[in-house]
Amino acid sequence: MWLLSDPGVSETLCKQIEDVALPRLRDLGSDFDYTRSLQEEDPYTLNRAAATYALYRIAEGNLDAARDLIATSEFASYVWLPHLKRLGLDEKLLALGNKLSHEDRLTLAGLLHEWEAYSVEKLKLGKIWERTPFPLETMPS
Repeated sequence: MWLLSDPGVSETLCKQIEDVALPRLRDLGSDFDYTRSLQEEDPYTLNRAAATYALYRIAEGNLDAARDLIATSEFASYVWLPHLKRLGLDEKLLALGNKLSHEDRLTLAGLLHEWEAYSVEKLKLGKIWERTPFPLETMPS
């Protein structure tokens, strides 16, 4: 478990990225391949972490799949619905899925970037982090 309050987490995380994650990622062609590889490797883990899987689906722009996860997983609902409600997107996402407007997609992407920036700050990765758009932001409406 990664505890952001642990002073050594930055060093441990960087070592794990270099030794474990990067070798696996180099063999993949895209973030979609990465998500699929996780599911194939251990579907039980992703089913337990439906909220994380919904995050992947949102970042990819697959809002129908994210909607289905949030609607059918008690844990994903518990995690996501308060954030979506705060943004005024809870009912919209559940009703529209992939038909969500471009403006609403950018609002969702803003939430993901907030979380990303928070993690980067807490993990002290600012020197190596570069903000890039999520597929959610770049795909045509």
